[in-house]
Amino acid sequence: MRQKILDACVEAFGVGGFHGATMKEIAERAGISQTGLLHHFDSKAELLVEVLAAHERETAAIVREADDLDILRTQLRVVHANEARPGLIQLHSVISSEATTDGHPAHELYRARYDSLRLHLTRIFAELRGRGRLKVKLPLGVGHLETGT
Repeated sequence: MRQKILDACVEAFGVGGFHGATMKEIAERAGISQTGLLHHFDSKAELLVEVLAAHERETAAIVREADDLDILRTQLRVVHANEARPGLIQLHSVISSEATTDGHPAHELYRARYDSLRLHLTRIFAELRGRGRLKVKLPLGVGHLETGT
């Protein structure tokens, strides 16, 4: 039942965002009463955090399997896995923009997510550059440069 509720949240939050979705709508999408919904989850904020955390766990499992230098191809695997669930992508698009405001239940989750991703990719690009495997091409008009540094 919890998974059915979380699936209903993906749909509801994907359409109306966190602020636009209601507990009543989520319960209806899950095919249960609001009381039944509250039996499993105490609040809409708890639902949002659980939906996002579940997706982060799935994504982390894909990324953990990759060699650090293969992380860019792994990111493409994550994108392909996400293509099968457009509602989840819609949810992330809406919620990530909403979560830029302080006080949003997902604000810290997204801040930490993007900080971690930025640091991880910076480390990988530095490692690739150090191994001479990163080629840099400058934009037109600036010239053309291929370098291992």
